[in-house]
Amino acid sequence: MIDCHLHMGHSGRTAEETLDHCRGIGADAAWILALEAREKPNNCFFPTDDVMALYEQAPGVAIPFCNTDPRDDDALKRIEAYAKAGCRGFGDHSPALSVDEPLSKKLYKLCGEMGLPIMLQLVEYQCNYNCLDLTLVLEEFPNTTFIAHGPSFWSYIEMAPNPPDGYPEGPIREVGPAMQWLTDYPNLYADVSGQAGLNALTRDEDFAREEILGKHWQKILFGTDCPCFDGHGAGFWKGCYGEKLLAALEAVAPSPEALLGVLHNNAVRLVPLQGK
Repeated sequence: MIDCHLHMGHSGRTAEETLDHCRGIGADAAWILALEAREKPNNCFFPTDDVMALYEQAPGVAIPFCNTDPRDDDALKRIEAYAKAGCRGFGDHSPALSVDEPLSKKLYKLCGEMGLPIMLQLVEYQCNYNCLDLTLVLEEFPNTTFIAHGPSFWSYIEMAPNPPDGYPEGPIREVGPAMQWLTDYPNLYADVSGQAGLNALTRDEDFAREEILGKHWQKILFGTDCPCFDGHGAGFWKGCYGEKLLAALEAVAPSPEALLGVLHNNAVRLVPLQGK
C-alpha cells in the first residue's frame, strides 16, 4: 500500500512519528509532500529540505515531493535542483492564487517537461481558486500529470455544490465537473485524502461505488493527509483519516482489482518505486 498524501511536520509530527504513521496504517511507502505557499501558517508550512532529510533517513519508505511558491524568483531553479537531488513529484501546490495563474503555469510546464506529477489542492476562495478553470489548465498542459484533491475538487463531483469549498452532505443530485474532468483528461488523477476525500466516499456510497470507483478507479489514489502521530489517531481528535479511508474504500470498491489499484498500483504507475 502507498500513502500518496502525507506531510512531515503535521501538528508538529517528527520524522520518526511520520514513519510511525506509515507503519501504523500498513503502508509500504508514502509520498512525503512539501508545502511552501506563503500564506500557510507555521503549523502547515512543510519545507522541501525537511522532506529531503526524511528521504535520506528512510529512502525505502519516503518518496519525496518538492514544493516552491510560484511567486518566488528562484521557484523554477529550485524545482530543477530538487529533482536532481531525488524528488519524484511536485506538491502540495496550494498558493492563494487562481488555478490558472500565469506564474503557476510556468511550474506546470516545467513539471511536465521533467516528468514530475503535480499534487494540486483545490479550495475555492483560498488556494488554486476559480477551480472550474482547471479545464483550461488540463487542456493547455496535456503532458503534465495533475493529482487533484481538496474540498473543492471533491465538492465538484456534484453540479453546483453547496458549499463549493467545504463538505456538502447528502446524495449527489447531478454529476458534476470533477467527474467529467476524470473522464475527459488522461492527465488528471485524484487522491481521496483527508476529510474531503472521506466525505466524497461516504456521503453517497452508491455514487462512490458506481461513479467515483466504478468508472474511475484507475485514476484514484489512496492518500491520508492525516496529522495523527501513529496511524491510529494519536494526537488528532478526529482519529486517523487513514483508518477511516481504508474502511470507506473497502465498503465501496467495486472489485478487488479496483481496491488494489487505488491502494497501490495506480500510485506505482505514476511514480515507480525505486529499484523495482
